[in-house]
Amino acid sequence: MELSKCGSKESRWIKCTYKECNNKIFGAPNTRFCEYHKDIRNRDEIKNAKLEDVMKVIPDRFSSPTQIELDCELCGIPYRLILYPLQQKYPRFCEPHRNQYKRDNYRKLKGDNCGTSDEQETEEL
Repeated sequence: MELSKCGSKESRWIKCTYKECNNKIFGAPNTRFCEYHKDIRNRDEIKNAKLEDVMKVIPDRFSSPTQIELDCELCGIPYRLILYPLQQKYPRFCEPHRNQYKRDNYRKLKGDNCGTSDEQETEEL
């Protein structure tokens, strides 16, 4: 008996892979969406974050690269930043919180109270 080298291409029942859609479709194994969600207009778009939510605008007043220290707006930990001439957009968060996933995970672990550890200690006293 010879087996196919490229796998089974027979049609079968598959669930739609879109979020909470549990429609079953009869199709090839590589089919991902039901008839409704095949049309991209019927799927939610991934909304890109606004630049102002992620970047901080610092006016250009420097003639040479300058190093400053800023506080992370999420955890309050100071981080170093090099300001370059002719550049005005800089990261708003420290290195561990630069991507959206890590920021969301930090908020989830800390709960709604995302203040600094100093603020939390003064609230307890």
